[in-house]
Amino acid sequence: MRWSLAFVPFAGLVLGQLTNFGNMPITQGGVITQSQLESLMRTPGTLHLLTPEATNWSFYLANLHQSVGSAYVYVTKPEARRLCTLANGNYGGNYAIVRVVPTEERPQPVAFILPPRDGNLKGILFEGEGIYREMALLNLPDPLYAWYNLVGPKVGRAYVYGSPSAGNLRAQVYLRETVWVQDSYPSLIGSYSFAVPWNATLEVNLGRGTETLRVQGYNASTNYTGQQLRVVDASGQDVGYVVITSQVQRVAVGVSDQIVRSGDRCGDLWASGGWFTADLGDGPETFILRNYYEWREGWFGALLRGGADIYDTAGRLRGVARSGGGRTYYGYLNVFGANWCWFGTGYNWEIYRLRYETQKVSESVTLYARRWRQTTREVYKGDFPVMPGGRVVVDGETYSIPELAGYLNSSSVTLKYAKDSPLISYLARQIGLEEGSLINNRLLAGVSTPPERPKPLSVFCQNPR
Repeated sequence: MRWSLAFVPFAGLVLGQLTNFGNMPITQGGVITQSQLESLMRTPGTLHLLTPEATNWSFYLANLHQSVGSAYVYVTKPEARRLCTLANGNYGGNYAIVRVVPTEERPQPVAFILPPRDGNLKGILFEGEGIYREMALLNLPDPLYAWYNLVGPKVGRAYVYGSPSAGNLRAQVYLRETVWVQDSYPSLIGSYSFAVPWNATLEVNLGRGTETLRVQGYNASTNYTGQQLRVVDASGQDVGYVVITSQVQRVAVGVSDQIVRSGDRCGDLWASGGWFTADLGDGPETFILRNYYEWREGWFGALLRGGADIYDTAGRLRGVARSGGGRTYYGYLNVFGANWCWFGTGYNWEIYRLRYETQKVSESVTLYARRWRQTTREVYKGDFPVMPGGRVVVDGETYSIPELAGYLNSSSVTLKYAKDSPLISYLARQIGLEEGSLINNRLLAGVSTPPERPKPLSVFCQNPR
């Protein structure tokens, strides 16, 4: 939209201009009820609203009209600079319809609804503080039970109940907020391996940072084979489950009392360097002979007897090796300095087998948990008293219920209107308004350069001068 230089001076003379046309029919009046305001604001066309202050009420009027047509809220530079600070770089929502008029002067509040150019061109004019100040429009049932939209820092609504006449209205407030929620069902998070002993906790990120989860019912002495156990977070809330499988191995934990005897060896034990290999039933093992002793018996000492202790490679005493000794007559015949098995006999040994246990060495854990995600939804904030003027304070911030603007409010704010005459659109053209185009060139007489166009707030805030 383009504006003539005469816009601001004319703003305070609008109704006076209409009355000067005399004999042309025109309907004028004041807005009294809420239903009346809604009916006027929902007239098809484009709403152009000039206000000294862009308030929640100004945006409410614009929002009412947006269901039937476009709406623009015009402010001058001082008010625009205030809005730049409030917007803080976010020019969506209501800030998207703000346009900045290139002047520092404070304007008189005025608004037009202009129909399409191919329509009847009658339009509606509004003038008064009711363009930016909340109006006391009492149009309420008593008692009251109704939902209302909230106007304020966040989008929301409120269920209002109570008696307006008794002054006890309360509001159950719901605001749209971005919150963290957990999925309804667990999903696979990951697989982990923990050496024992394990403290039954997992450090994982479910979507909003690392947190500690605890496995319920875990028993360190149990060998798990795919059992499911529930998992809770730090607050004790159930978040999913784990599937646990214990990793075990067979470990020698000592020497048993089970003896393995063998006598199939001859005297070459001594000649082998003191070690031999045998399988006692648990796989081949290497044994070492230590602490040797021997003696001779028989005619002329021809019979050689001896023995030794048997150790394994881990240094454990595992048994003894003997020749003869009163148990089995095994021995060597020493002939001409050589050792010979005595009738095919040799040493026998008694070796104790190892004692084994199955021990758990680690836990394989697969976690299924409900992830966190962000979503925007209505959040119940609580039950609050409705203050005079239909205001509700939630978390230190004030919200307005425009339909309750007159509640407990003794102040009066007026909004005058004029309609049903083509003079409305004519006057709008005189001050530079007609579907966004400047058509009254006579207002530019003597002006060497075209007037500056109103800027969107987002553009103005880049260089708010």
